[in-house]
Amino acid sequence: MISLVIPIFNEEESIKEFHMELVDVMKTLNKSYDINYIDDGSTDSSLSLLKSLAEKDESIRIFSFRKNQGKAEALTYGFHNVKGDVIVTLDADLQDRPQEIKKLLEKMRDFGD
Repeated sequence: MISLVIPIFNEEESIKEFHMELVDVMKTLNKSYDINYIDDGSTDSSLSLLKSLAEKDESIRIFSFRKNQGKAEALTYGFHNVKGDVIVTLDADLQDRPQEIKKLLEKMRDFGD
């Protein structure tokens, strides 16, 4: 299983687009996955948007901090709570494009040989 760990902090502008791209990419891989959004104390509507997405997508798991702890804490928390044996991290602001996941997995397969 692939576990995606995505820290979120005030990402209301990009969450929906990011999630749609991410799901589209993951469906092409034909591998089981879960999407772990770590809300790092967002003060905008990020958390409510995530909850709305989760109502329609059972692959989503949401973890939420009451106040901002920082990206490193969010990632660490995610790493300790994922189910998969492969972990991929991405930023939800679309700096990291979900399309790169396939290349990463190919490189991992090459490295394992």
